[in-house]
Amino acid sequence: MPTKIKHIFDRNRYLHRSEPFTIISEWFRNAQLSQFTSIREYVINCTGLKKAMPIDSDDNFHIELNSVEIPYLLFLESQAFLNRALSNFCAQLTLHRSGFSSWATITTYYSSFFAMSGLIRLQGKARISTHDLNKLPRGFFLCMSSTTQPRCILFNHWRNYHKQTCLDFGLAYRNFDLFRYSFQDLLSLRNDELIEEVRRRNAYNYILETGFREIASADHSRPDLARIGVNKVRSLPSLVTGDDPDLAYMARACSRIILLAATSWHIAKHCNILRQVFDRFLQDRVQLINNLSGINCAVGKCLLCFTRGRMKLN
Repeated sequence: MPTKIKHIFDRNRYLHRSEPFTIISEWFRNAQLSQFTSIREYVINCTGLKKAMPIDSDDNFHIELNSVEIPYLLFLESQAFLNRALSNFCAQLTLHRSGFSSWATITTYYSSFFAMSGLIRLQGKARISTHDLNKLPRGFFLCMSSTTQPRCILFNHWRNYHKQTCLDFGLAYRNFDLFRYSFQDLLSLRNDELIEEVRRRNAYNYILETGFREIASADHSRPDLARIGVNKVRSLPSLVTGDDPDLAYMARACSRIILLAATSWHIAKHCNILRQVFDRFLQDRVQLINNLSGINCAVGKCLLCFTRGRMKLN
């Protein structure tokens, strides 16, 4: 049942807090099935929430939600993001081999962005776009407020920029120790290094006719990336902080996919309901890879092994 809380509210306490894995894992064990398919649908359509908070109101508010549906929905969305990340990673390899290096770079970025979005949800957080208010995007930030019960704080704090997603990831995983040894380089990236990923994407995404110019000029091609195979993919996590920006970009996306899958599995294996969600999305990933061909299929199968989550990483 949602309850309004006092107006004096320290948002940073929830925005910037990262929890030890043991606490997050225990919190997700409370998960129960939901009739809703996403956090967004829950926020917009939950009857009790609609009574306590008009979703189209322009007033500032903070509401505490006590619902076992929220951990379930957050985990559900994390798995959808995992599958999107894997799909985009396979797509960027095809783009590299076809000589479309700028679009490959953009697609690599989105693979990484989706993986970060899923990882943020596994820390009990989500940014939710709900509707337009006065032609401006309107949304809310949801964050775990209790480490012993599935309670969350929802407040109208809307910043869904890609930059903010990178910062959310950095803040949420700064104290993440479960796979610290295996992902030391990835988890120790500074904020400016994370933001540089967004700037690099923008440099390709918003420059006029970049995609056309690379067809006419060999200067935009990376033949070495067109030959990336299974062995190279297996070694990518060691290149997260490398000097080659294209390989580092790809390595970060690959490493985040593996971290998301491994963390998802360690959460799901302790909760039968979430285990079923994990297995269902895993079957979707298997189907995706089975529909690929050639070297992309081989690379996809390599990544699929990573996303089963059952490997010993440390």
